[in-house]
Order: sequence, then C-alpha cells, then structure tokens
Amino acid sequence: MGRHTTLQMALAIFIIGSAISTGAQSMIMVIIGRGVAGIGAAGLLSVNLLAKLFYGPTDNAILFLSPFASFCPIQLLLMTLLGV
Repeated sequence: MGRHTTLQMALAIFIIGSAISTGAQSMIMVIIGRGVAGIGAAGLLSVNLLAKLFYGPTDNAILFLSPFASFCPIQLLLMTLLGV
C-alpha cells in the first residue's frame, strides 16, 4: 500500500469519525467519534511527516522538520489552556 492510498484511508477514517461526532445522539457517541477521528488524524500526521522526510533534503532532515516540531508543544499548551 502506497503513501497515496494510506493518506486517503486516513482521511476517510477522519471524516467518518467527524461525522459520528457531528451526528451524535449521546456523549458516548461523541467520545467514540472523537476517538475514530483521532486515529484518522494520527494517520494523516504520520504520512505527511514521512512524505516531508522523503521529499525534503536528506542531509538536513532535522532542520527541515524543526518548524513543525517546535509548534507542536505550543499548540498542545494553548489547547489545554483554552479548554479545546
């Protein structure tokens, strides 16, 4: 299975999880939908990072991915403080 197929499957899983959360009738359905969407989002993230490493400069891969890595802790901190 190639990167394109994996990316499409992860996107489909994310959309299905979002649809479950959107049409939820109870809190349990929201939690399940968010879990499924989280699995899809993890797939999207990992495939995108691998594509960046594959197509980016091989000698300075750390410098190529460092902007992404520096924003992850900031995002998690802000989401926690804002209660999102």
